[in-house]
Amino acid sequence: MDAYWGQMRLAKSEVIGMSLVREIPSSNAPLKSSFDEPIGTGQVECLSLLDALKVYLNLKGKDRPKTFRLAAERSCNYLIGLCGNKPLSSYTRQDALQFRDWLVARGLTGSSVTRNFSYLKAVINFALSEYALDIRNPFVGVYHDRSAGILVRKPIPLEAIRIVQSECRSIDADCMELATRLTSKFGLLTCQVVPVDPEAPELITGVAIAGALELRKQLETEI
Repeated sequence: MDAYWGQMRLAKSEVIGMSLVREIPSSNAPLKSSFDEPIGTGQVECLSLLDALKVYLNLKGKDRPKTFRLAAERSCNYLIGLCGNKPLSSYTRQDALQFRDWLVARGLTGSSVTRNFSYLKAVINFALSEYALDIRNPFVGVYHDRSAGILVRKPIPLEAIRIVQSECRSIDADCMELATRLTSKFGLLTCQVVPVDPEAPELITGVAIAGALELRKQLETEI
């Protein structure tokens, strides 16, 4: 009898701490995105480039401008279109070299190639660091000519600047002298003469714009 009643008490009694155990959701319960919770070991091993991009944008793309997301997506889409959306562990150095040659063949300058590799390396490195993956990033250390296609803008020679300054002073002096003569002859309150381009007299640029603004300001103060 003692054994029988002992079994009955155990069957009806609650296990201590059972209330602290999380309830297992039913099969119809909605599941969260795989990036809202830690990725399991099996999922991490097959983390693809698109998965890495999603992690990168979800965690580092907050409060960033739209250009941040577009640039990262563009670089990853370039690689996916060329080599496919592989697991991160499946990308090889040959894929990286092929990607470099493809960018150069498209006519991108050295700075543009550098920018695409920078975004791609950032996406992959962030995913590898986030999930502590022991995978070497094959896109690190790929050589390319950073100066290819870049035009070096040389400064304007000082002698040319002096010539332009001299011409401007001459033109300004002639305009000021003519304005003074017109003011004296016709009794004008204000007179401003501005130069124009002889080949396009309908265009008023440079000194003309400044002169017109000054004339308008003086006329408005007189009203």
